[in-house]
Amino acid sequence: PTTTGLFGAKQFAAMKRTAVFVNTSRGPLVDEAALAAALRGGAIFAAGLDVTDPEPLPKDHELFGLPNCVVAPHIASATVD
Repeated sequence: PTTTGLFGAKQFAAMKRTAVFVNTSRGPLVDEAALAAALRGGAIFAAGLDVTDPEPLPKDHELFGLPNCVVAPHIASATVD
């Protein structure tokens, strides 16, 4: 609970406009509405998400429609073994 929404509007506003935000840890750490707003408004350059909340995101979620956001199907931990 102490990390839910850890990255929100305030944190995205403090980042450089050239920043690329990557989340491979836990979906609930990110306020996805704030992330979408930061991407749309140019507060940050791009985002890559391997985890979301909920997981998977609904097919019509706005993050899928943003050209500067890549959402992967939670495979960052996949290995050949």
